Amino acid sequence: MKRLVSIVCGCLVLLMMFVVPGNAVLAEENDCQCPGTVITGAERNKLVADLLKSDEFKAAKKQLMKEEGYTWAGAGAIEVRDFGEVEGYPAAVLVYQVVFVDQDGSLQGAAFFNIMGEMQYSGEVFPIDEDHDHEH
Repeated sequence: MKRLVSIVCGCLVLLMMFVVPGNAVLAEENDCQCPGTVITGAERNKLVADLLKSDEFKAAKKQLMKEEGYTWAGAGAIEVRDFGEVEGYPAAVLVYQVVFVDQDGSLQGAAFFNIMGEMQYSGEVFPIDEDHDHEH
C-alpha cells in the first residue's frame, strides 16, 4: 500500500511540474514555470547527501543502471525543490530530480520525494527537455 501511495504521489508531482503554472515572480526571472522553490547552496548539498545515503536511492540507482542500462549524471545534476508552499501538498515535501542518461544519450529524470522525513522513489523515469531552463 505504501508503495502504491508513493507511485501515485510521484505521478501527481511529475504531472504538476509540467502542467501547473509556477510562481509569477519566478516566471519573470526565468522561463521555467515548475512549481516549488529550487533549493541551492549548502542546504541543497545537505539534502542531496541525505538522498544519496538513503536505501531508496541506492536501490533505484542500482536497478536503473544495471537492469535498464542508464548512466547516472552525478550528484551535481540533482535538482531539489521545496513543495511546502505549493497548494495541495503537505508542508514537508521535497522533490528531487535525479538525472540519468539513456543509451541514446538523452537525459532522463527520476523523481524522489522526501515526505515528512521519509525518502520515496516514484518508480518511473521521464524524459527531460534539454531546452527547459532550470538555472535559477
